[in-house]
Amino acid sequence: MQEKILAIPLCILFSLLLAGCNQQSDNSLASQNDSMPVIKTEPVNLELSKLIRENGRIQREEVIVEWDDYFGQRKKYSAYPLAKILDSVLRSHHLEKENTIIFFDCIDGYRPSLAVSELYGTIQGYLVDASGTDSLPQKFQPYYLVWKGPMNEVKKYPWPYGLSGLQLVSAKEMFKVIKPAGADKSTGFQLFYSNCLKCHSINKIGGKMGPELNVPKNITEYWTERHIVDFCRNPASYRYNSAMPPITNLSDKELAEIVSYLKYMKGHKTHTK
Repeated sequence: MQEKILAIPLCILFSLLLAGCNQQSDNSLASQNDSMPVIKTEPVNLELSKLIRENGRIQREEVIVEWDDYFGQRKKYSAYPLAKILDSVLRSHHLEKENTIIFFDCIDGYRPSLAVSELYGTIQGYLVDASGTDSLPQKFQPYYLVWKGPMNEVKKYPWPYGLSGLQLVSAKEMFKVIKPAGADKSTGFQLFYSNCLKCHSINKIGGKMGPELNVPKNITEYWTERHIVDFCRNPASYRYNSAMPPITNLSDKELAEIVSYLKYMKGHKTHTK
């Protein structure tokens, strides 16, 4: 009986000590969490029309485009400054300019991307409301992205039309999925990222105009390297009415580097929905 009586307070004492430790641990974690910056890892999808409507205080500006990539000449537009529109989005979603990639979602599946930090440099992006002007073809609706800056610089930027939305993603999280760990594949990755990702996706990240190239089957699992290179050089010789233009800006060696990257990614597929 005496042993049972002693056991009760010992159990209570142990429970109190354990609760105290847990509380101290929880308080410590809470203190750590309070001091840590909030990092957004989930993609942020934005509908442009809604985004601009919600930012009603941002007015259009008259902008002179020294070189319009589509029209091949100097143009003048009344357009929304993209950086000002994004400011509130970055703040509300706790996104860092230096660690965020922006995808421009077009109706036809074209999906170029840029580091968000580039939108805050000397080259400035503007959104033209294509439905509010008769000077643009209907396919440019709802929005057309143009750039203000020196002609030789703005040519390097994407000029998507039929622009309907934006997606902001963590560069760190995105590169985990599409960037190989092996340094020997980095050249092929950079070439793919710069030339192919705007139309094709890899592990479901990228453009939707062309087919996904890694899941569920990697393209190198059903096409030979020779076929891939030949297709890039002359898509119409493989597919009638192909939307893909011939690749003329890359050498055979560079195309081989891209194929090497694709072969590597065959062993790094994701299964996310």
